[in-house]
Amino acid sequence: MDTINIETTGENNNVEKILGGIIKQAEIKEKEILQKAKEAAESIISQAQKHAEKFERDENKKCEDDINRLKERISSTETMEAKKAVLIQRGIFMQKVFDKIKESVSVFRNSGEYKDFLKKFIKEGIDVIDKEKIEVLYSHADEKIFQPSFILEIEEYCNKETGKRSVIDFKKENFSDIGVIIRSSDKKIIYDNRFFTKFNRMKESLQREIIKEVSKNA
Repeated sequence: MDTINIETTGENNNVEKILGGIIKQAEIKEKEILQKAKEAAESIISQAQKHAEKFERDENKKCEDDINRLKERISSTETMEAKKAVLIQRGIFMQKVFDKIKESVSVFRNSGEYKDFLKKFIKEGIDVIDKEKIEVLYSHADEKIFQPSFILEIEEYCNKETGKRSVIDFKKENFSDIGVIIRSSDKKIIYDNRFFTKFNRMKESLQREIIKEVSKNA
């Protein structure tokens, strides 16, 4: 019996050693696993933090870009509206100027400068037509002005200024505008040198420029 007990005790000791070794190895393995798990977790956390920081930077940059674009749009809109306002005011101002000019026409017709105005307009038309025989059509409102003495004055002035002698035929026409219409005697070439014809061309040109500027910034 004693011998058996000794052998059993020896076997138990061997089992305990084996179990102790297995447990020890398991503990080492567990530590290794835990360490790897910890390192993996730290790596994941680090990557997640970097990703979060990058996302935050990107979102901040995007937000800043959006704000800057909004500022630019606001600035651009304000600038455009300001330009429109200026152009509209310019158009209103020009219309007032045009209206004032129209009001001044009747006064100008009765001024001492009107005859010089007519002579220059007729001479300009003769230069444009460039024919020996010319017709000058004047307003019925200027009938009292186009007396023989003034007609002679016009002929002398035009001959001197153009350096050539033109044959000019003066005719009264049914228009009230100041200025004259000059045409060749065969009526093939006509130069409308009435004031409001020139005035309206200038007005239309300026209005087109205003519309063009407003449309461009719309």
